[in-house]
Amino acid sequence: MRSFVLSTLLLSLLAAAPAAAQSANYGLLGSPCTGGRLDPGAGPVPLIPIGLPQLGSVFQIETESSGRGITGIGRQVFLFTGLSDTSFGGIPLPLDLSILFPTANVCGALQTSIELQQSVPSTGNPAINARLSFPIPRDPSLRGLLFFQQVLSLESSTFGPPFLGVAVSALAIGTVGT
Repeated sequence: MRSFVLSTLLLSLLAAAPAAAQSANYGLLGSPCTGGRLDPGAGPVPLIPIGLPQLGSVFQIETESSGRGITGIGRQVFLFTGLSDTSFGGIPLPLDLSILFPTANVCGALQTSIELQQSVPSTGNPAINARLSFPIPRDPSLRGLLFFQQVLSLESSTFGPPFLGVAVSALAIGTVGT
């Protein structure tokens, strides 16, 4: 139910964007971070599409899950979805995250506005990715809707320093289509 409410909110927020394209599209721009991690085995932050954002379907993405691993490192993961890759609240993008986290081990920059923020749940095992679903209504006014997504992973440790690691995925660019 929560996923449906968030998805409906997301689509209503995004409905203000101009509709131009007809084909569903979803791709990654750039590369995910390979640094900024406290857990040396964590690797880059994934953002993996499952299918395409099409009218009348359920679009899904996979990314790393939140939780605490056997190494004692905790991870809180967020998916940001926005309408712009050029500014957010009057702040130009990309935004260097070391400005927001000056004492952290930081890799990457925020490249999307944040009209919707979702906490990524724990799968119980940090080695297993979490999957988020976005039901897309069969509403023709959503055709051509352009949106951006990025995953932010915050790692914390009591064994530091550094005590906080920040890493982001590549920027995803999606278009709702048929």
